[in-house]
Amino acid sequence: MRMPLVVALGLAACGGGSALPDGVPLLSSATLVIAAAPGDELVVAEPDVIEAAQHGGLTVVYVIDGDTSGVQKAYAAAAGTGATGWLCGWLVEGSGTVEHCRNDDAKLSLVFVGYPANSLLDLWEGTIDSAKSKLARATLYDQPTLIATVAAIVTDTKPSAIRTLEIAATHGMDESDHMLVGALALLATAAAGSNAELVAYRGDNIAGEPVNQAGAFVTEVSPIAALAFGTGPLDGDRSAWLQRRYAAGFRRGAAGALDTAGQCVTITSDNGLVLGGCSGPPWQLDAQGALKNGAQCLSVLPTGELVLGTCDAPARFFFDDEGRIWASIAPAPAPNMDYAHLTCLTPGGGRVRAVLCGQPGATTWTFDPVSATTARAGLGLASSGRALQIGDLTGDGHGDLCAVEAGGLLCAAGDGTGQFAAATRIDSAAQPLAIDPRSLALGDVDHDGRADACGLASDGSGILCALAARDYAAGTWSTAITGAQAASLAIVGSSVCALASSGMTCATDNDAAPVVLSASPVGAQLAWPGELDGDGQADWCATSPTTAGVACGVAAEAAVTTDGVPWSWSLADVVDPAPASADVGALADIDGDGRADLCVLDGAVVACGRSQGRRFGPRTTLATFAGTTPTALVLGDLDGDGHADACVDTGTAIACALSP
Repeated sequence: MRMPLVVALGLAACGGGSALPDGVPLLSSATLVIAAAPGDELVVAEPDVIEAAQHGGLTVVYVIDGDTSGVQKAYAAAAGTGATGWLCGWLVEGSGTVEHCRNDDAKLSLVFVGYPANSLLDLWEGTIDSAKSKLARATLYDQPTLIATVAAIVTDTKPSAIRTLEIAATHGMDESDHMLVGALALLATAAAGSNAELVAYRGDNIAGEPVNQAGAFVTEVSPIAALAFGTGPLDGDRSAWLQRRYAAGFRRGAAGALDTAGQCVTITSDNGLVLGGCSGPPWQLDAQGALKNGAQCLSVLPTGELVLGTCDAPARFFFDDEGRIWASIAPAPAPNMDYAHLTCLTPGGGRVRAVLCGQPGATTWTFDPVSATTARAGLGLASSGRALQIGDLTGDGHGDLCAVEAGGLLCAAGDGTGQFAAATRIDSAAQPLAIDPRSLALGDVDHDGRADACGLASDGSGILCALAARDYAAGTWSTAITGAQAASLAIVGSSVCALASSGMTCATDNDAAPVVLSASPVGAQLAWPGELDGDGQADWCATSPTTAGVACGVAAEAAVTTDGVPWSWSLADVVDPAPASADVGALADIDGDGRADLCVLDGAVVACGRSQGRRFGPRTTLATFAGTTPTALVLGDLDGDGHADACVDTGTAIACALSP
């Protein structure tokens, strides 16, 4: 990613000058940003928004009234289109009339709803019934009309990703307009029936968190963001926000016992919900947000009562990465809603209900999946920790548990449920995979649709690979990487990557000149190559000598910096720590979005910071292995659904849980 240094000047403001014919529809957009006042997103949602503008296919909706010309200048500069291309007109969305400014050359749209600033809280609390927009063609908005207007924009743009602001004060205080727009975005996403990825960016409260943007990036983006506000250099607050990016996402699926603090949701005789034991039928949150138990779906009554019934028109729920389950109904008006604007599932008064949630906290939940165990006594594998890896080497669509032992590659065939048969030898006795056992990496390195096995040659000569296409007879893959950190080896696309003496290095087949992704992680205790942002290029993470978490680098940002920047989530200046060893931490894609997530074994819990493409979100629980004291973590796709599952070594058994 290279930020354009040109700043567009002298752009004629389009507001009120209808150069775009009325009714011209919105373009379909890969990314939809739902922001408060114009420019807010340019200081808290970077680098995501700037990159989306550069790639095209971006629509930004401003709910709150503000200057329209500044953001036109900023996005023209961001997209590199100079001072040309903007046309503005009027468009009906739902029951509202909005101003639509469009730049066809850059595939950008800006939508201005014009709701009066500082009036959203009055609308939510019920001190006003409605308010008229500040546009030349005004609309009188009550709460349902405002939700319907933003929902219509979601429907028309068909985004794959929706970016918005903080939805509640669960991370500390933020401006009420910011949080209310975040809540509005969630409600509109539900009303539109959209399955887009939803990410909410924290605002004011990030000023106290560690800086996690590259200095070169901040230098290049600052003048672009300043155009939105017409201020020259950004003021102190906005400059501080631009130096930081912290956002929380929402899981698009979960399954298991619905647990809070060791008690689980059970069903009463009248189909209500209470807390009780954790032995009942599992719950499932499907990709459409329906919360199911068996063939029944959860509904929310206007009173907040939760009941199970048919799945003809199920309620929509959002499960955030911190474990809160938000209902998609607008809360009843009430006083003192400064820091709580949505309802979430909360136990109290003998029932589990949907109640107003926000500062100082909200109930957190986990979905505890069923685990399956295989006794080590019958497994035939002595290896543990990083030396164990999961991949489908038997070709049946199920992940197998593999290790290099006794001079050969041994794999215990998986059955897709998390259990394994006794291990058998996979590689050729005549051409064995003679590698450092802790360097074993499994993946389709030659892109023939079958998993291969690679590692660092025991004699130090480079990388050996046992390819499925050669019936797992091992051969030299590359002599370009030697002296690498064994536990860092990984297959990323068609490359084998590892932390070597020159830095994070990748080599393709017979490649005598490896690609050094970055010299920055040299000396790191731990490193993990992986694909972090879904663009097909190799990226990496490593322990950082200067921060408490991990530093990561993505190929797409190499033009800005090849040094790693902090990726770990932080809340109240408490940073998610890096895994303590390669035995308890790994990169894997747990949700099938094409981006590798950083997972760590913490006691009996496997928790993962999901990649948002540019940072990790807060750690979410993937699985809990209650009653065990596991010592090592192994991640891989056991059931062939494209999601990495979790296995742990309990000493006497390998226990596994499937991710949804």
